[in-house]
Amino acid sequence: MPRILVSDDDAAISELVAVNLEMAGYDVSQAEDGIKGQALALQLQPDLIMLDLMLPKVDGFTVCQRLRRDERTAEIPVLMLTALSQTHNKVEGFNAGADDYLT
Repeated sequence: MPRILVSDDDAAISELVAVNLEMAGYDVSQAEDGIKGQALALQLQPDLIMLDLMLPKVDGFTVCQRLRRDERTAEIPVLMLTALSQTHNKVEGFNAGADDYLT
């Protein structure tokens, strides 16, 4: 079963995304901050990471950059899932290494 890591500090959004993905047949893990998200990515080696940008402790841009620099996580697709919809946020997300960006 494909595994997806959802890293979002908004518990309601994280749970909504997780429930929908689980109903679609995915194994979902959740992290509520950037540090835990990065640690779980290293530990679980998910098939996809859905990453919020406005995370406590370490923001999503930084987490994405760190994941891309680590050979253990560099090839895992990262989908930025965020309320930040301005063009400069999207550009920064792609520059950080995101594969796609959803608002």
